[in-house]
Amino acid sequence: MLLKEPEAVYRIVKAVRDAVPAHLPVSAKIRLGYDDKALYLENAQAVYQAGANELAVHARTKREGYRPPAHWDYVDAIRRALPIPVTANGEIWDRQDALTCAQVSGCDSLMVGRGAISLPNLANVMKTGCAHMSWAEALRLMVSYTEQDLAGEKADYYPSRIKQWFSYLKREYPQADLLFTDIRILKSAEEIRSRLLQESDSHP
Repeated sequence: MLLKEPEAVYRIVKAVRDAVPAHLPVSAKIRLGYDDKALYLENAQAVYQAGANELAVHARTKREGYRPPAHWDYVDAIRRALPIPVTANGEIWDRQDALTCAQVSGCDSLMVGRGAISLPNLANVMKTGCAHMSWAEALRLMVSYTEQDLAGEKADYYPSRIKQWFSYLKREYPQADLLFTDIRILKSAEEIRSRLLQESDSHP
């Protein structure tokens, strides 16, 4: 809702900037607007004028949610208007998306979110053009994550978190869709862990 009020955006960022020691950077992230993009540049200017050192922009409005496309050309307009570094974000799933985003937005820094959950080595794929992580590697990563999460203080949340991860992995790995058919009906963390270990052992 703050995207409807650039003055409020300014006050919040300024309060953070004033509270943070001068030698430490302050960054902010915004979308292009709430219902529409009418205030996209005003919000970006508010962040800059409040003293932020850098800005990341998710190239969609709140109403657009995560529906394609991402409007990277608006990020380019923001980048051209501000003297601080601007990072482009939104709808980057593979290396080609990253290259196109960089070209359209003019940004040399990109931010990924859901793409890195779908393809865990996305950052390296973007940077070097290396091969996508294999399903066996993704399974090992999930097992490692499982062990760390279950040893932490919020282990009770593990079943919902791992199931949410699977909802994105299905985009990259058809095998994840099949495994999720089994896992989504499991209730306990230990049942899920056992099924993951079984699957991982079958893909050495």
